[in-house]
Amino acid sequence: MEEKGEFYRVSQVYRITLDKDRRIIKRELVLNNHSKVMYDYSLIPENQIITPCLRRLETAERKTV
Repeated sequence: MEEKGEFYRVSQVYRITLDKDRRIIKRELVLNNHSKVMYDYSLIPENQIITPCLRRLETAERKTV
């Protein structure tokens, strides 16, 4: 994600608990990562760069699905 000309890695890791029929019964956030990218930005593929505006749009789309 790009913020004010700097890039950050943003991701979440969840622990999923399933019942005996393999249905999700619990989903808990175990890691919320927002780390500054410390390597050369030119190494980041352009199709993987998300701006804050695009991030809000993607989040809104996920909620409607």
